[in-house]
Amino acid sequence: MKIDFSDCFFVGKNDIEASTKITEAYFKELEAPKKDLFLFENSGH
Repeated sequence: MKIDFSDCFFVGKNDIEASTKITEAYFKELEAPKKDLFLFENSGH
């Protein structure tokens, strides 16, 4: 997927609502001018 704007993801590693693996896979495939993925070690949703 390609977008024309910057995007940031803030994800808790213990999130049971939104899978971290799915978010990481989506982030890897995303094409954006600037993108960041922030993983919080001791956090859920």
